[in-house]
Amino acid sequence: MIEFLPAIGAESARFLAAIESIDAAGTALTDVRVPACPDWNAADLAWHLTEVQAFWATMVGGGLSSPAEAEMPERPADDQVLALFAEQSERLVSVLTDGADEDPCWSWHPTGGNIGWVRRRQAQEALIHRIDAEQTAALVTAAPLSDVDEVLATDGIDEMIQIMLSSEPLPEWGRFEPSDRSLRITVPQRSWDLTIGRIVGTNDDGPQDAGAVRVEEDPLASPGATLTGSAAEIDLWLWRRGPLTDASVRGNQAVVQEVYDFSSVE
Repeated sequence: MIEFLPAIGAESARFLAAIESIDAAGTALTDVRVPACPDWNAADLAWHLTEVQAFWATMVGGGLSSPAEAEMPERPADDQVLALFAEQSERLVSVLTDGADEDPCWSWHPTGGNIGWVRRRQAQEALIHRIDAEQTAALVTAAPLSDVDEVLATDGIDEMIQIMLSSEPLPEWGRFEPSDRSLRITVPQRSWDLTIGRIVGTNDDGPQDAGAVRVEEDPLASPGATLTGSAAEIDLWLWRRGPLTDASVRGNQAVVQEVYDFSSVE
């Protein structure tokens, strides 16, 4: 079982240390771009995670039923954003420590709706943005990335597949149209078989057609491609924070690229 609360705290601390190292090196946070999010500088990145953690601390701590009810802090001056981040990060861990996984909480995803879902999501949020912070700091300090926990990364792959890429639960207006293309992703702790397809239908905005995957409950007899590697490498690849270097790809490599193209999230 993954301990999400310690992961949130540890990854947030690494995030803060990485951003602080830029300032300690005598470089302004606004002068360094974030490699994975080039529209952001390091100060923008620090504010982003501050805002995210403040939001969820407010939603959970206040028992709010709608984001519209959340009173959010305003962005401070760049030289004060790290202090605010530390404050909000500590507050997030504190409110998530109280209550049980099954306690209700608003969520933007149909599979959410409880504190356990928030704990999981915020552990992954902190991990990915810690990678952003370290990659950004490395442009100034040349410091290497900290290790990524394989268990946490395995869960990150599962979350990406099940929450960000999966066709389930289908919207009321849509249907999943499978193709003949499929991919098996395998890491030491588990594997996922994916059928590539599209969600099509019509909603209030008109005709819809978006790429998605169906996560198969039973292993496919012969997937069109297989991607095998460490959980850390594949997790960062899916989140567009690193290349596939040691992982092996067999079969139709275009299928691997297609799944990667679906994962265009920040």
